Amino acid sequence: MKKMILESIAWFFLTVTVIAMLNIAGMFPTDFRKYKSQFSSQLIQESKASFGQIKTQVYSIRNSSELDWNYLHFAIIVRDGSKVIYSKYSVEPSWKVDANSEANISVEIPVLGDNVHSELVIGNLREKSIFRI
Repeated sequence: MKKMILESIAWFFLTVTVIAMLNIAGMFPTDFRKYKSQFSSQLIQESKASFGQIKTQVYSIRNSSELDWNYLHFAIIVRDGSKVIYSKYSVEPSWKVDANSEANISVEIPVLGDNVHSELVIGNLREKSIFRI
């Protein structure tokens, strides 16, 4: 009887460990698409580098959901009118935003003219959990 209880406890801890490892590996992700409408981004600052070919843009990303998120996948799209003249896809693994708050992200893009419009489009995020940092 004692052996059976110890085996049951061992199997329980093994099962919990395997599930935790799969969660860490991202096997049970929260579907960001369900929450995407609760996010918005806004350009809050723009500055040109001293040599003039690159500019830095700072975007504020607002999370109106009840979940904490991290590991930002995003695209910067620059348009001249309706024509896309530049796009850049990037991933920021260390970026984080808490529930119902804002966080900033800084990106560098080439200087493409004065009459262009740029926007940050969120591609994907991961929910922060006790298993994923």
